[in-house]
Amino acid sequence: MTKTSLRLPTAVACALLASTAARAADTTYERLLNPEPQNWLMNHRDFGAQRFSPLNAINRSNVKNLKLAFAIALGGTSILIMVSVTMDTVAQIQSHLIAQQYEGLIKKAKLRGARR
Repeated sequence: MTKTSLRLPTAVACALLASTAARAADTTYERLLNPEPQNWLMNHRDFGAQRFSPLNAINRSNVKNLKLAFAIALGGTSILIMVSVTMDTVAQIQSHLIAQQYEGLIKKAKLRGARR
């Protein structure tokens, strides 16, 4: 893959991560204690770690009617490329955010380099 062909996936990943960060900022301890039924704010949904969904759109009577909606055939190398591009993008975003935090701390503390 060339750098040009990686620009669109990288831009899409950045946009998704940026929109996720805005929503993640609204996650409070109170929301973690009592999550909305449609939101899984943690890996196990809540502190009870039951992984139980209170939603009832899919239940024992209609689960047998579920059908495959879509599928994407990915070969082994496609997955490796996607994972490596995603990891690289996340690392770049993380380093940018950390640099911004340090820059803010330096400005707040009014730190300056050694004067000669």
